[in-house]
Amino acid sequence: MSVLVSAVLAVDRYETASETVEALLRQTIAGELEVVFAGPGLVVPDEQPDGLAGIRLVETPIEPLSVARARAVLACTGRFVFVAETHALPRPDCLELLVEELERGAGAVMPRIANANPDSARSWASLFATYGAFTGPSPISLNGVALHNGCFRRDLLAAAAVSPPELVYGVGLSERLREADVAMRYVPGAVIDHLNVTSPRVIVKDRLFAGRLWAASRSASWSSSRRLAHAAAFPLAPFVMTGRIVRSEGWRRRGTEPPRGTLPLIAAMAGIQAAGEAIGYTCGQGRAESSLGPLELHRRASIS
Repeated sequence: MSVLVSAVLAVDRYETASETVEALLRQTIAGELEVVFAGPGLVVPDEQPDGLAGIRLVETPIEPLSVARARAVLACTGRFVFVAETHALPRPDCLELLVEELERGAGAVMPRIANANPDSARSWASLFATYGAFTGPSPISLNGVALHNGCFRRDLLAAAAVSPPELVYGVGLSERLREADVAMRYVPGAVIDHLNVTSPRVIVKDRLFAGRLWAASRSASWSSSRRLAHAAAFPLAPFVMTGRIVRSEGWRRRGTEPPRGTLPLIAAMAGIQAAGEAIGYTCGQGRAESSLGPLELHRRASIS
């Protein structure tokens, strides 16, 4: 079978990705889809999933995740690369719709992120705090994309994968795409059901370490004075983050689904993330990426 799309997954063991593999098998273009796993000592079960164009295994340590993911990207053979997650389940026509937009000339596309565990305000706040820009109903051109759950032309993502830090939440990726004048588009008809953190303890860990990792990665080449200036401005960051979410189409047209109390939780998460960013600007990433690894791989354990 010819490979149109490669889906990449960095995992600690094959079984970690079982739900995602099932969702990929249900894709309307499954026969043109290969799944590229990166991790240590991975073994595909004897009853290997039938219906995919192929499965590839890349032997690599699971930490840091960005390096494992980069090695998976560089092993892809498809024209396009979808960056999958163990806790994000594409609906059956999702990849087909994303590929159609890429074939129309986009270099990077984002699906709409829907809530796979919508029963609590904490889940909705986690969703909007992470993917608020990709929750609205209208197709638009984008100024930036997320790495996770994005679909890209392989050559563009492979160029970024040569520098794995650009695959830490896509830090540096959107800037690279803008500089190359690459079209980035949002495709709301393509939907991914995303499991969101709800455990209060894990929410704090998630936002704090994610903020630290993001800030440390984006400021790695900055001068000390520039990093300190951004750290000093962190009290303003929660207002900026929350305002951006409130102005997003997804929030403005959210209907009655998110429970009361979601917005204060979004603001609280923004405050925690801003504190993490201040630490990242001043102290670097430390062990933030490795601390987030179990949460990225085993999301169901963080749902209370």
